[in-house]
This record gives sequence, C-alpha cells and structure tokens, in this order.
Amino acid sequence: MTILQLCLSSSLGGLELYFLETTLYLHNNSNHDVLAMVKSGTLLHEKMIENGINHLVFEKQTGKFPLLSALKMKKQLANQSFQILHIHCKKDLPLAAWLKTFMTGSFKLVHTRQMNMPGNKRSFYHTFQYQKIDKLLTITQKLHADIKNRVNISPSRIETLYYGVKVPSRFDQAAFESWVAQYEKHVTPFRIAIFGNLNATKAQHNIIEALSLIKHDLPENWKLYLVGKFIDENYLVVIQDLLNEKRIYENVVVTGFVDNAKKWMPGFDLIVLTTLGETFGLVLVEAMKSGVAVIGTNSEGVPEIIDHQKTGLLVNPNDIQDLSTSILLLYKDDKMRKSMAKAGLEKANMLFDFDSHYKRLMEVYHEVAS
Repeated sequence: MTILQLCLSSSLGGLELYFLETTLYLHNNSNHDVLAMVKSGTLLHEKMIENGINHLVFEKQTGKFPLLSALKMKKQLANQSFQILHIHCKKDLPLAAWLKTFMTGSFKLVHTRQMNMPGNKRSFYHTFQYQKIDKLLTITQKLHADIKNRVNISPSRIETLYYGVKVPSRFDQAAFESWVAQYEKHVTPFRIAIFGNLNATKAQHNIIEALSLIKHDLPENWKLYLVGKFIDENYLVVIQDLLNEKRIYENVVVTGFVDNAKKWMPGFDLIVLTTLGETFGLVLVEAMKSGVAVIGTNSEGVPEIIDHQKTGLLVNPNDIQDLSTSILLLYKDDKMRKSMAKAGLEKANMLFDFDSHYKRLMEVYHEVAS
C-alpha cells in the first residue's frame, strides 16, 4: 500500500513536526511505500531535503475554494498511485476534498485534526469537506467531543489517537551544565523552564508576573529559562519591559531558538505551560517522559495529560496567584515534586507511547483501505 502524506503549511511547529515524524516512520519502519508532498520553499521543504526524503512539491497557493489548485494537483499526481491520502493541516482539507471529488474512488482520505474546533462547522461547504473524510483522527478526547457536536460527520469515522512520544535519549548532564554555564554565573539550585514559541497566546508573561510575587521565597540564584523563538518581536519588548519592571531580569534567561531543545528537559526542576488554550500540550508529555514535574493550564486538552495533584498541577488560565502558589508549592515540597514527576513519567509511558501510536495508525490505514 502506498500512502501520500500531505502538508502545505509554511510553519514548523508541532503539527508540521508530526507530519515529518510520520513520514519518516513510514519511510523507515513500515512495509508501506510513502509519498510526501509539501509546499515549495517552506521550512518543511527544507526538512525533507535535510532528511533525504524523496518528495513532491506543490507550487500553487491554495485557499478556501481551491478548485483550480485541486485540478493542478490531480494533474501532478496523474502518474502516482496511492491508496491513502493523509492530511495534517486543517487548511489542506478543502483542497483534499476537491481532489477526492476529481479523483473519485482512487484513494481514501485520513485527516489528523490537531487544532481546536471553534464554533459550528455545519454549513453546506463544511459538510461537503467533512463528508469526504474516511477517518478523522483527533489528538484529544475534548477535540473528539467538539467535532462530534459541531461537524456533520458520522461518529464512527472519528477516533482519538494521542500523540506518541519517543523515550528521551540518555541525558548528558555534563553537556547540559556546559550549555547553562553560558547563562549562569553562580550555582543555580532551582531551574524552571518554558519550552516553545513565545507569543501573547502562549502567555509566557504570566509566569514572569507569578515569579515576581514569590521571588523572595525562592533561592537567591533561581532561574527561569524561556526556550524558544519569539514569533512577534513586539512580544519580546513586552517581556523585556516586564522583566525590568518586576526587577527579575537577572533571574530570567531568554535563549532564542534551540535545536532539539527537549534534550535539555531533564536538567530542569520544573517545566511549565502557561498557554491560554492549548489543544494538546505536547511539551508537557515530553517533560513528563523526561522525568520532570509539570504545571499546565486547566483548558482544552491539558487536563487529559495532567491529573491534578497526581501527575502534575493544573492552574487556571491567566490566574497569576494560582500559578505563583503552585510554583512555590513544588519548590518547597521536594518530595511532592519528585512524586509527581515519577507518576507523570509512568502515565506518559503508558498513554503516549510512540510504538503504540504508530501501530494503531498503521491499523487505521488498513481498516480504511479495506
């Protein structure tokens, strides 16, 4: 069986990395043939070249009514035979729906929905798109329920399939200490980190506000690491001004983009997710697999990852006091922090297992194709 993986996104976040990981898995670990199609000149295009994956590129810009794009893609795929088309980005769904219309009976459509579902999608045009999907995979039960309630699609075609996260490679403590040495002048007894792109929706400013409330209750040389790229330069100014206002500039490290940043996770005492509405919260699973205690916001899919007071702590979005209290609790109670980290590791290994995820995905392909 040949599977075409399609993602025309120009970004390189969790969604795009999952597309890349799935393509690599099919390429290296399955009996299936894999095709991949990406948009020309994107970060994904660069990753395809970097990983030596044979792929197709699509030049034409798509939109909400991509009839001409679908006809062009049909022509480009005329000499390709594939039984499954797997799309990952919601913006590619209209294109895939028209492509399936023009290539009647030639392939089955699988869509992994990784972004939340705001509002009802029951218009004629949305119904046309979703009726073309043979299997809709959601990354959380919350998203599953939202789609079931807001989209005209048979419930039998919807299934939740949690991300599978690889077991981290052996942690190199010496390399980690060498990395943090460029930011630290003194021994640091308590390190907190936030991983991921920095922007107002991710609300990293909230942890700065929270830490300013408890800065005198923490050890003298505590550090907060913001590990990621600023998507909006204006938000960088907001963060810098806030650090100056709260007088904790020396305690906060802004690293910028770090390649394979999750390799440093085991070196931290606590990893926090402050986002206002994260569909899943992959960084929390990665932290739990790294054996680190976590705090996340009580919204969207995060409560499916964190069992409050067992595998981590949940805080209300935008609740600065709640966040500061939770950080201080885990700093002061070392036994609780380690217990939550241990329970988090056990849950992550059970529920978000890499091999189990792809075993089920392969089964989905076979079920849909038959």
